[in-house]
Amino acid sequence: MSMQRIFLILTWAVFFVLAVDVGFTLLNQKNTALNIVGLFFLVGLLVISFKTQAFTKNPFNQKSNE
Repeated sequence: MSMQRIFLILTWAVFFVLAVDVGFTLLNQKNTALNIVGLFFLVGLLVISFKTQAFTKNPFNQKSNE
């Protein structure tokens, strides 16, 4: 596995955790509008993750061209 692939996986993981944190922070606000925005944010994040096969494709088992 190349260093570039490892870097991309780690970068995606960090951004995913930060996005989930923002979504749950919005869900925990007192304002109902922010709760709805947080819910849509988390649902959108999950849809994008599934569409890009982030959860269904294991990047560590793929053969590289090295």
